[in-house]
Amino acid sequence: MCAIAEVSKNGRACGEGRVAAPARYWRLLPLLMLGLVFAGPAKAQYPKLVDKVVAQVGDRMVLKSDIEFQVLQMAEEQTPSPEIRCTLLDQQIAQQLLVLQAAEDSVVVSEDEVELELNRRFDYFIGLLGSPEKLEEFYGKSIAALKDDFREDISNQLLAQRMQQQIAGDVRISPAEVRQFFREIPEDSLPYFDAEVKLSQLVLIPEPTAEQRAFARETAEDLRQRVLNGEKLGFLASIYSDDPGSKEEDGDLGCVGRGQFVPEFEAAAFRLKDGEISEVVETQFGFHVIEMVERRGEQACLRHILIQPSVTSSNLARVSSRLDSIAREIREGRLGFAEAVTRFSMDEASKRSGGEMLNPNTGAPAFEIDELEREVYYAIEKLEPGQISSPQPFYTPAGKQAYRLLLLRDQTEPHQANLDQDYSKIQAAALQQKRARIMEEWLTQRLGRTYLRVDAAFGDCEEAGRWRTAASGAQ
Repeated sequence: MCAIAEVSKNGRACGEGRVAAPARYWRLLPLLMLGLVFAGPAKAQYPKLVDKVVAQVGDRMVLKSDIEFQVLQMAEEQTPSPEIRCTLLDQQIAQQLLVLQAAEDSVVVSEDEVELELNRRFDYFIGLLGSPEKLEEFYGKSIAALKDDFREDISNQLLAQRMQQQIAGDVRISPAEVRQFFREIPEDSLPYFDAEVKLSQLVLIPEPTAEQRAFARETAEDLRQRVLNGEKLGFLASIYSDDPGSKEEDGDLGCVGRGQFVPEFEAAAFRLKDGEISEVVETQFGFHVIEMVERRGEQACLRHILIQPSVTSSNLARVSSRLDSIAREIREGRLGFAEAVTRFSMDEASKRSGGEMLNPNTGAPAFEIDELEREVYYAIEKLEPGQISSPQPFYTPAGKQAYRLLLLRDQTEPHQANLDQDYSKIQAAALQQKRARIMEEWLTQRLGRTYLRVDAAFGDCEEAGRWRTAASGAQ
């Protein structure tokens, strides 16, 4: 598949072309750029394997279990390809080479970085299984013991990623290289892109009145006192909390490390002792009552009640009317959209870029039509590029009711890839290929001066030739 096809969800597969990234290197990308999927939880349900060393890279070992457990995990999603073990071993060899180079270059990752990544991955799998207790039951080990098991693996993955960034992360690409990349794609291999739109938004969020804020705080204070008087915080959360994400779980937020909450909430939560109830804490989301269920090292197991100041129909009507006035000024040419965003918008994320909306699936400022929320699609359906919608109600990522104006900045029809409409996508694919070539060259050179022994069971792999060459070159 040629590299450009990877940037289109619905693009057609490319034929074999000269522009494809080096065949061996693209297999390394899932490991080196994203890190291994955390293999641990799956291991508990698989039969015990007879282990052995299948590769030695310098003084580092790759075990058969490192390969087989990943194959078993992949089999849960789809039937692995026949060459998957060769691909996984190649990934492991590449990681070990990068870790060896990191040691030579004194590249390090801090304990805090490792711990943060451990927390991130454990939070992910706790979310999948439902609770820390279920993860521990699944494993038959405590969270702390599990972290000890995986700390070295995570450290090595972070080292490999950092080393790769040093080797190829600063690579840039010129417009001439992008054009050359595109010219080398066979015409019958060009991907087909669906219709896309680029949007900007101007957001106004109703502000509660002083009376509404005071009433919300008073409600939170009353609930806190009921907890201190003996009622269960979890029960009260299930009835009164305005946090939809935790209300159905009796206010349970799980066990998480630092950096997961807004500063005011985190500061109050991590000061608590086991079983202690916080004072009422105000954040951008409202007023919280927090319970420290249990402290587990650097993780806090928490429950909370959230009370948000009520937003009434009159609050929303005022915001909608204000947006109507702003829209009128924009349509009459008395105010530019970007200027209006700077002056009025209450969405900080898009405000910095003139209101530009980014696709959460890709991080790019373009949406395929089928990626749009239904309400957004109907709001812009009859607009021409450069026109704005009427005020549209929506919920912010924080769950607040708000209104926004949508600007249709650009719109493309379904089409085959071309430089005029798809330059940024083609540029990204060309840059990826250039980095791939640099990494492939580096890996080949590093293999040439590194002792490498690979088990004979992998002798039929496509990569076996270069493994043998590397082994002989490093004698």
